[in-house]
Amino acid sequence: MRGTEKAGLTAKASNGRTPNRKNIMFKRLDAATVKQIMSFGVIGVLNTLIDMAVFALLVFLNVHYAAAQLAAYGAGMTNSYFMNRAFTFRTDPSLVNRTEERRRKLRFAAWNVAMLTLSILMLAVATDWLMWRELPAKAVVTALIVAVNFYGSKKWVFAVKPAIERGGQRSRS
Repeated sequence: MRGTEKAGLTAKASNGRTPNRKNIMFKRLDAATVKQIMSFGVIGVLNTLIDMAVFALLVFLNVHYAAAQLAAYGAGMTNSYFMNRAFTFRTDPSLVNRTEERRRKLRFAAWNVAMLTLSILMLAVATDWLMWRELPAKAVVTALIVAVNFYGSKKWVFAVKPAIERGGQRSRS
């Protein structure tokens, strides 16, 4: 039996045919996922505003731009973690044990470093190899990174383990 049959995803379409894999993927984009995507986007805009404000303030205070960027990115990333945990992926920290919360924070940091690195590489390809101007390249790269970032955040960073992986404990988030 194939994986989609096990999951009950082989229901017949109204025309009597079994939906193809592409249709199944679009079916998974339910209302809850759309709501998460929208929340993730709104929080992303807030993170960007925090990032820019911290950067501008520190540069105004004559902090070197590299140090200002590190602090600004860290501020946006910190806000992202707490806001996405509370609103997008609805995780109550009092219901998650300390070890799991530490692991989640480490996954979040690792994932964000990976997204930052990937975005820089993609910008380099777009601007240096494809000869795109910086702002259009930034817009395209940002759109792609947001999609990848959402997927990784949902499936890895803030993922809730099935009961079997938690030793049979009920999900508390």
